[in-house]
Amino acid sequence: EYLNKQKEVLYPEVIYCEGKKGDVYVEVAMQHNDSYNDASYSFVNNIITPEGGTHLSGFRSALTKTFNSYARENKIPFLGICLGMQKMFGRSEEVRPCQGLSLLPGCIRRIETPYKLPQIGWNSLHIVHPNALTQGLNEGDAVYFVHSFAACPADLADLACVTDYGVEVPAMVARGNVFGCQFHPEKSGEVGLKILKNFAALTEEHA
Repeated sequence: EYLNKQKEVLYPEVIYCEGKKGDVYVEVAMQHNDSYNDASYSFVNNIITPEGGTHLSGFRSALTKTFNSYARENKIPFLGICLGMQKMFGRSEEVRPCQGLSLLPGCIRRIETPYKLPQIGWNSLHIVHPNALTQGLNEGDAVYFVHSFAACPADLADLACVTDYGVEVPAMVARGNVFGCQFHPEKSGEVGLKILKNFAALTEEHA
């Protein structure tokens, strides 16, 4: 309570939400305005951009752009989930061509597969380039997907994991402090929990 009061004094433009379920504690910070300055986010030690909507609607948040700028400049651990991963790239062809955040080079295109879209359900991972988030995972571990569009990384070194859906589909990307999961780790059981715990460990290292 005391620490939260301190934050309210130091960062009056920020709204705080927090909660605890089991042994997992989450604190969320939301800024009243769209301005960006280091002082406003100096307490931030990781950024997660979640799923929801389309690339076009999801990218309209100036706050999202602001947090991503802060992640890039300060090497804060960043995790994009589903649409959040797609927004990390330079552009998307979903709905109509639009610009992304360009955290990674590449674009988002509709999956060219003989299978029905969207891909909904569990599918296995093939680990291409191991990274901090794949620690403790096994080849073929299954995770949960819901999507019709996928990333086309310009640099194949950014491709961490793929899955097979009639064609090879990027499932995870990683470069430096930036990570993206096309699947939903929060819906992927023990495997997803391992991934989130690995990301939490990066956060602790950065704090």
